[in-house]
Parts: sequence; structure tokens; C-alpha cells
Amino acid sequence: MSNFGDRLKEERDRLQLSQSAFGEIGGVRKQAQFNYEKGERCPDSNYLAAIAEIGVDIAYLLTGKRIQNAAVTPMEVALLDNYRHSAHDVQLGVSKLLAETGRAVDRANSLAQYPELPISGLGLGTHSSAVHSEGFAGEGNGI
Repeated sequence: MSNFGDRLKEERDRLQLSQSAFGEIGGVRKQAQFNYEKGERCPDSNYLAAIAEIGVDIAYLLTGKRIQNAAVTPMEVALLDNYRHSAHDVQLGVSKLLAETGRAVDRANSLAQYPELPISGLGLGTHSSAVHSEGFAGEGNGI
């Protein structure tokens, strides 16, 4: 089983940050970051709060168990941050678009079991007219 230092390094690697950059975010120098990862020192709560702001899963660091639905990749962290800082109508539009896209994938997968049916043109985005007709995408809303 991995220890705190191993998990901290794993999180730093996941976010593609050097020890210096990661330590700076946490308010410490590279040597302190190195010592945290080696298990020779333990960070304080200010450090943990600071690295949580960039998407580090603090529960995972402490327990070895990931929070469900936590952003994992740097792209997911950025996407979630952008979503959380968007206006409510933008969040609603994104949610509807993703829900409709998911249903399109489900429909395509369900039709794939019937190879005799022509399914050309059925794919992602095919069923997004509901989102467009409500003025969420492509109508000057910045989406």
C-alpha cells in the first residue's frame, strides 16, 4: 500500500508539475516538497488547502481512497473549474449538451446490435438540435 509521500508524488505527477512548481503552489520550497514526498516531513493544513485549490484530492492523500466524481486529469480539473465559475445559464446549457450527447451515444450503441439497419449520420452531435433551439450554442452566447 502506498504512503502519503507516494500519493503526494502521484498527485503532483498527475497534474504534471515539477517539485518546485508544486511546492510553490503549496507555499513551500522544493526541498520541503522533496521531504514531503520522501515521507520525512508532513505538510500543514495551509499547504493542503493551497494544493486542493489546483485539484489535488486531499482525501486521497490522507486515506488512499479517491473521492468519487473527482476530477483526475489536468483537463478535467480545468473543465470543472470553468464550469463552476460560469453563469447559471451556461452551466445549464453545458449540462443539457452533455446529457444529449450521452443519449446520442447510447442510441448509437443500442442500434449497433442491429447491423442490418443503416446508422450513417447517427453519432455525436446528431441530436443536439434541442440545445441549439433553446439558444445555448451558436447564437452569440459565447459557447
